Amino acid sequence: MPMILDHEPRSRDHRYMVDSRSFVISRAQVEDVRRLVDIEFHAFENERTNQVLSYRDYKKPAHFERAVAAYTNAIDSQHGRGSIPKATRRRADSRLEPSQPRSRLSLLKVTDTESGEIISFAKTEFKWYTPDELHSPADSGHEDEARMNRDWFALNERLKRDYIGLAEHCCE
Repeated sequence: MPMILDHEPRSRDHRYMVDSRSFVISRAQVEDVRRLVDIEFHAFENERTNQVLSYRDYKKPAHFERAVAAYTNAIDSQHGRGSIPKATRRRADSRLEPSQPRSRLSLLKVTDTESGEIISFAKTEFKWYTPDELHSPADSGHEDEARMNRDWFALNERLKRDYIGLAEHCCE
């Protein structure tokens, strides 16, 4: 989500003056999750298709709580305390030494230093697939959702898997 700052002209010659506010970017914490979800839901409050397909309808408390739980789990897993155990995989050059998966999700927040309010956030995800994941059903994790949602996520997941395959990311 882009952050846009519009500055009104402050003088007759239409020069723009820099606002005295300062912003800081930092890693989101569990206590920030409800604000992040609120920002996300309101950013897409007029996007009906996104609300239906992504369970992001800001008028439905169950959707809000589902997103809160997902982001909380993502932050907890960054700190090694997630409710879902981290999968392990063996390094390609060792049959004995397990290693942590290289996939990761990051949530960063933008905070107004004067008010302390979180005004925006960014979510990035780096995903490396294992051969087993590439051969698993593309709609895994969406079993309790409507057929339309399962098909939508399966389509996106299949396209992503076809594009990425077993390749590693070129940036970190």
